This record gives sequence, structure tokens and C-alpha cells, in this order.
Amino acid sequence: MRSITAAIQKEAMQRARFFLVFFFFVVLPAYPVQATRIPAWDDSMSEGCSLAPDISLACCIQHDRAYYYGGSAEERVQADAVFRDCLRAEGWAVLGWVYYAAVRVGGHPLIPLWFRWGFGLPYAWGRYAKQPAGHL
Repeated sequence: MRSITAAIQKEAMQRARFFLVFFFFVVLPAYPVQATRIPAWDDSMSEGCSLAPDISLACCIQHDRAYYYGGSAEERVQADAVFRDCLRAEGWAVLGWVYYAAVRVGGHPLIPLWFRWGFGLPYAWGRYAKQPAGHL
């Protein structure tokens, strides 16, 4: 009796894994994402340093602006490096690196949160969405 239950549980887990892999790697990437015209950035749209203390509001707002419009993976690396260097220039050398590591992990476009890369654009299911024309 125990082996039958274990076999049923094993089969159920295999089906669940198949469904999850199929959904996340086949269905979601096929979902069309259309670039739409988004509102122009205004500094009042920034919430500062999101989930961290606002040690330099100017640096955080500049970083939020870059994240709002999104772009390529290279542009994200550049935006994060500019953010780190801005914090370091204002005397936050260690925290500049800490915040840099946090945004490299937490700001990935795969994460469907309000502070992800390209948060002004429709969610692109983890892809780096192209910026809509005329966004500046």
C-alpha cells in the first residue's frame, strides 16, 4: 500500500514539475509584450531608495529614472554602476557597493515588483523590454 501511495506522489510531483517548466519556459516567453507610450518621467514618481534608507536621495532618483525606462542588459549594468559611483562620490563608499549588489539582484526584470528594471513599461516576463519610441 505504501509503495502505491509513493508512486502516486512521485507521478504527481513529476507532472507538477513538467507543468511549471512548461509554463515558465514556454508559455510566458511566448506572451507578446507590446511597447506602449508611457508617461514621461517626473522626479515625484521616485520613492527614493525603495526598500533601503535614502542615504542620497539625488542618487536614488537618478537611478529610479533609469529603471523607469528600462532598456538592454548593458544599460542596466551601466545604470547600476552610475548609481554605485554616485553613492561613493557622496562619501558612502561601502554602502555604494552594498546598494549596487542589492540592485543587481533585486532589480532584475524577472522580478515583477515596482522597483524592477523597466518598471515604467508593461511587465516583459523577465526579458529586457525595448524602450518605446519617444520616451524622453
